[in-house]
Amino acid sequence: MFNPPYVAYLVGNLLFLGSSWVMACPDDCWGSTQTHSERCTEMSWMEGMPSMRRHHYVMNQGIPDAYRRLGNPLFADTAGLAEGLRVYQQNCAACHGEQGRGDGSAGDTLRPRPANLQRLSCMSMMANDAYLYWTIAEGGKPVDSDMPAFKESLSSEEIWSVVLYLRQDL
Repeated sequence: MFNPPYVAYLVGNLLFLGSSWVMACPDDCWGSTQTHSERCTEMSWMEGMPSMRRHHYVMNQGIPDAYRRLGNPLFADTAGLAEGLRVYQQNCAACHGEQGRGDGSAGDTLRPRPANLQRLSCMSMMANDAYLYWTIAEGGKPVDSDMPAFKESLSSEEIWSVVLYLRQDL
């Protein structure tokens, strides 16, 4: 009567599709003083929602070995955050916007649209130094997006300063 592998396939897909609507945002997300409700419901769930290509890539393949165990060597002090802001403004804001909402004018023609980094900050995967470093260094090539890679144009310390800024101040 029922084909067990087909039923398992359907159930698995329903669980996967349902889980992609769930927001994984811990209440202490990146040290924010706002509660989960304040931080993650200011906008509707789908507003500014990025492409899920990178998320699916990491869920299926993991962060590449070269990046997987990286941790930010910089401290969240005034100088480090100021450097992160400077590098972000010079290299990221044109596409991701001044506030990180993915609304920069240079990103208008990119596909997929630049990520809304404020929205992504509510996803637990974004709280990972290795994930952010890999994303900035390799750009969109691994996930077939238009984001440029910055590993040739930014030093490792500059990339880490942007990671610090994204996690602390954006």
